[in-house]
Amino acid sequence: MIYLQSLNKQFGPKIILKDVNFHIRPGERVGLVGENGTGKTTLFRIIMKTES
Repeated sequence: MIYLQSLNKQFGPKIILKDVNFHIRPGERVGLVGENGTGKTTLFRIIMKTES
């Protein structure tokens, strides 16, 4: 299970993720869709623990 609560991330003054909350249960499939620069890769890196 992946569970995120109140996740925030910024680079300098630019806020990338603000108060992100979600959970993914075993067996669920999700898609992450958004424009360039909206934090998709950053979120994935945080989940994979390659970025804090």
